[in-house]
Amino acid sequence: MRRLTLGATLLALSLAVGSPAGAQSEAKLHYEQGVVLFQEENYKAALAEFLESYDAKPNWKLLHTIAVCYFNLNRFVEAKNTLEEYLEKGGDEVEADKRVEVEDMLVQISNLTAEIEIDVNIDGATIWIDDEKVATTPLEKPLVLNVGVYKLEITAAGYGKYKRDIKLAGGDKKVYDIALESKGGGVVTPPPDDGGKGDDGSKGDDGDDKPEKSKDEKAVTGFLAGSIVSGVLAAGGWGGVIAFGVNTNKNADNYRDCTAALGASHPTCKQYKDDGELYKTLTNVSIVLGSVFTAATAGLVVGYFLKKKKLGESQDAAFRLQVSPIITGDTFYLGIGGTF
Repeated sequence: MRRLTLGATLLALSLAVGSPAGAQSEAKLHYEQGVVLFQEENYKAALAEFLESYDAKPNWKLLHTIAVCYFNLNRFVEAKNTLEEYLEKGGDEVEADKRVEVEDMLVQISNLTAEIEIDVNIDGATIWIDDEKVATTPLEKPLVLNVGVYKLEITAAGYGKYKRDIKLAGGDKKVYDIALESKGGGVVTPPPDDGGKGDDGSKGDDGDDKPEKSKDEKAVTGFLAGSIVSGVLAAGGWGGVIAFGVNTNKNADNYRDCTAALGASHPTCKQYKDDGELYKTLTNVSIVLGSVFTAATAGLVVGYFLKKKKLGESQDAAFRLQVSPIITGDTFYLGIGGTF
């Protein structure tokens, strides 16, 4: 997986041994250590330093960098929440190009997360995801989770425990209607995940349905199918050239032998001549068709590889989002805003 990069140009990074701690604020110290760790791709440690920096001196622009760390740790839900907080706290101060960048990041993250709504027949039930308490019914809004397979459990005093595995693919929006039964603590285990319901109340994906293809994916499939069909037609055209060419030569030989024996005016000789002209015409037509479909095949093959390359680049782009430069030193907060 490609990682988001800070694209940082580090200037005068003041972390030399013996540097007086009192010369920089706690927030700046944690921030600069975070930059070093990020450059070393130690995103977990970098995140801890950036969070410490934010706690010491909150600055909404730092949330952008924190979100990048979450993304690189595959913690897409936290990345999404942090970016939304960045936009909310930044408000009108968020520059237009930066807002577009963040919104693009949110779109990419939406393909790596899923939403589930859980409707339970009683209030006050506890919802557990992978043994972690995440909410109590009724839910005010859908739960957002990273893509993956999870163990869902719902418990309530006096009711049997509900337990099932759920499968979540990127962009899924599923609804689960769950009825707890009063069974004195028994476990209610439903059938394997049916995918929940879609937004319109219809049954959701069950894992067998394939997601709708993007335009580039459809183009790749179209170019491939077209090149195969065109290639078959081109092969047919050149096959016709060979077959009709053989018959043209055969009738030419027969005509020559016939005229020598019977004379050019003999009906049999005329038939050989007419058949030869017909096969000659068919040969020429086959040459044209073979040439046209060969050129078409070559063009479709080139289009296939170009589209496939573009598709690969667009998929990689989800993990190559750039974050504005961060400068250290007296103005190290230039890319984040403000000073310590």
